[in-house]
Amino acid sequence: MAKVRKDLRGRSLRKGEVQRSSDKRYMYTYTDPMGRRKFIYANDLAELREKEAKLMKDIDKSQKDLQELYGVHSESQEQKDLELLKKYQDNRNGVSNDKFSKEEIDRLKKLQNEPLTEYQKKALMINSSKDAIRSQIDQNDLKAMNKTMSINNAKLEQLKSHVSSLIFMPVHYGRS
Repeated sequence: MAKVRKDLRGRSLRKGEVQRSSDKRYMYTYTDPMGRRKFIYANDLAELREKEAKLMKDIDKSQKDLQELYGVHSESQEQKDLELLKKYQDNRNGVSNDKFSKEEIDRLKKLQNEPLTEYQKKALMINSSKDAIRSQIDQNDLKAMNKTMSINNAKLEQLKSHVSSLIFMPVHYGRS
């Protein structure tokens, strides 16, 4: 099993999170939609995680801003196709496990033969970046849950062992 990274207080760090030994500040590393490495810094872990959550909201906002910039109406066929492509991308990346209707499958087959618009390409890059961050968070939450279960199971076994040793402990009566 992989070693869980911890901060100086012993708290588990998520993928992309580190505590720098030089100044004790926390840093989160991620890749933006253009493929560039980016960093977020904070003085404590709670603040860093708030900034990570804000990053997810900013990604959502950038998707809406992109839609406005290209003048794509939310009910247009281009936007509907993009939503279907995002759903497919999310499923392929393991972020969601949605089912596709027969109509959606047929539309995806047609879209394979059509070029994506510039708006769709950029929006899918943003979605891919969001998927990567979401996937990291989900994996880390699962690891933390597994660690907690392991610790609880070990404590339970320890208690069982302690109780059974008390039950079968011989009693010596002293003479008066």
